[in-house]
Amino acid sequence: MLGRSALVKILTLARAGGLSVALAVCALVLPDMAQAQERGPVQLVASSPDGNAKADLFEQIGRWWDRSMNGLNAGMRDGLTDFRKLGDNTRDAVQGAATAAGSAAASFATLPNTRIIRRRQRCEPAANGGPDCQRAASAVCRAVGYSRGSSLEVQSEEQCPMEVLVSQRRPEPGECRIETYVLQSVCQ
Repeated sequence: MLGRSALVKILTLARAGGLSVALAVCALVLPDMAQAQERGPVQLVASSPDGNAKADLFEQIGRWWDRSMNGLNAGMRDGLTDFRKLGDNTRDAVQGAATAAGSAAASFATLPNTRIIRRRQRCEPAANGGPDCQRAASAVCRAVGYSRGSSLEVQSEEQCPMEVLVSQRRPEPGECRIETYVLQSVCQ
């Protein structure tokens, strides 16, 4: 007959989500225990390093299960703590970036005779082949009456011939070109 502690351990395994483990243990142990009842009582003995302690098989399984669950719970707690730290660090970084952006905007506003002009101007190719956005930003600023300017926001896009777009095919290398535009300029 199963001991009370063994039944408690099996029920604990089943309640903790280890129903398949509890059923497997029962399937392995119950036939042997039925035969053991016919032969008489049999003691299950497990020796500790000193050789004097007796332990029930189900108590051993129960201890192993408890240690495993404690380790899993500790790992989950540590993971949750790390996840919360990551969230806190991300929030702090975003707040710092927002503060810096606000400070930069305030700095521009306090400079005498400085304005941010929003106008799209194509950056012509420079001598080295790259886009010359400084010249484009200065052209935007001169168009509205300022003497000089520099680019604040730039956008690049791929320009393809109409037949490539209409046919919806992949463009061949060199068939499309990258164009860069100044979207905002700081003018003085």
